[in-house]
Amino acid sequence: MKINIAGYRLLVRPDPVEEVSHGGIIIIASDRERRLEEIAQFTGRVISIGPIAWKAYDPDRNDKDWVKWCKVGDHIIYSKYNASFIKDPDDPKKELAMINDDAVMGVYGE
Repeated sequence: MKINIAGYRLLVRPDPVEEVSHGGIIIIASDRERRLEEIAQFTGRVISIGPIAWKAYDPDRNDKDWVKWCKVGDHIIYSKYNASFIKDPDDPKKELAMINDDAVMGVYGE
């Protein structure tokens, strides 16, 4: 099932939270949830970008000249406070994040 992103939003697949620490200790679910509550930034991969993302920042340019801060497939950092989480229609055990275009805090390479 495909989700069509509207307007200036991005659909992001969040990176999984560690289940084993660097020292090899298994992290139980409640500790993973607490860790998620403590951090303010999430990372993930961009799946889809809305048709008018970033247009408000460059209203005088035509569509092909827009300055886009990231593209589909990029690994980004975004604020958890700007994200709305939905169930992944392809895998109901996972979630997807829907964020506004200005919630992208950075892009990093592999």
